[in-house]
Amino acid sequence: DEIQNVTFDFNIKQMGNIIGIESIKVGDLSFNDCLKIRYHTKTTVLCEPEDIYENLNPHGETFTTVWLEPNIGIVKIHQQRSGLLLDVVPTNNDDDIELPDKPEDLIIELEDYRLTPIN
Repeated sequence: DEIQNVTFDFNIKQMGNIIGIESIKVGDLSFNDCLKIRYHTKTTVLCEPEDIYENLNPHGETFTTVWLEPNIGIVKIHQQRSGLLLDVVPTNNDDDIELPDKPEDLIIELEDYRLTPIN
């Protein structure tokens, strides 16, 4: 059997909104003046040849919240993701390919930091 080439054309749109200033606690660290920004990312995919995926119109959304502390930078990221690429994979898995689970929320937090004077 010949393997057919498939092309995926991704369109990604992102919009960010400043939510405000917020105090947060990350582990043992407290931050009082974090700028809170929420990003909404939408992804759409066109597949070619269309006859293979004619009933498939995969899309994905990601919501990412970032907390920025003045003079330090990013102290926390919380991301809610969909499994866009996993949604594109055909469900007839004749090759016994093991697919990963859909992604869970991603949370990244600053564990430690050190401020040093600039000379």
